[in-house]
Amino acid sequence: MYPSLKNRETEPKFYLEQTEAGTTKIFMLAERPKLIGEIFKDILIIHKKQKDVFRKGNAIGLSNKVLTSDKLQYTFIEYHIEGAKYITTRSKFISDGFYLKFTGYEVQRFLCLDHFNKNLEVVEL
Repeated sequence: MYPSLKNRETEPKFYLEQTEAGTTKIFMLAERPKLIGEIFKDILIIHKKQKDVFRKGNAIGLSNKVLTSDKLQYTFIEYHIEGAKYITTRSKFISDGFYLKFTGYEVQRFLCLDHFNKNLEVVEL
């Protein structure tokens, strides 16, 4: 079993799991491990529900640590939200996203859904 984080105000920790299919699953450690997404080739694929969309900003969030970690190699981010697919680049999410810190959770960066599926030009970070 994987260790848990008692104090969620600390820097989030994640671990990687290689699958037989050749993907890398990203888990965030909390009371129990939580699947964040899966890297396939050069794409971070994340499945969410409509309730996970930040209503005030019509935006979707991702842990800032997952976005900026050198350990994770991906260029594109693909969200699947109840049948809809939203694609952007990692660099666009970092440059155009905004930070939010909810009590008890790690710092997250959010990107408005309007910024997805447009100008998928890759910019060097």
